[in-house]
Amino acid sequence: MFIPQRKHLTPQVNGDLTNKLKLKSQHLVIHRQVLNKWEGEIDNVFFCYYPKRKQLFLAPVSHAFFPKLHEANQAFLKTKNLQGDKSMPLHEILMDEELDTSDRILEFEFMEKHGILKIYI
Repeated sequence: MFIPQRKHLTPQVNGDLTNKLKLKSQHLVIHRQVLNKWEGEIDNVFFCYYPKRKQLFLAPVSHAFFPKLHEANQAFLKTKNLQGDKSMPLHEILMDEELDTSDRILEFEFMEKHGILKIYI
């Protein structure tokens, strides 16, 4: 009997960016290849979490319309290593929304038209 592979069990992301975004020790770790989708050096981001959809949206602070479209907060991206990966804490969101805190790879989409990173938690 042939059983087709379930695509939703494997993170489906933009092209070669598989495994480039993960939750580690309750921090969002973003690989430099994902960060390179945005122009310039990114140290601060706007973020917004939608509990019903379990989606986290990120945009650089240079994105002028993001806080007008979403109820956004601001976060600092800390440099994680010499390769240029960065991280931001998600303790508050994970605890407030009672989400799984285990270390794992996260699915995401980079919406190039809008310059927004959509993360599925």
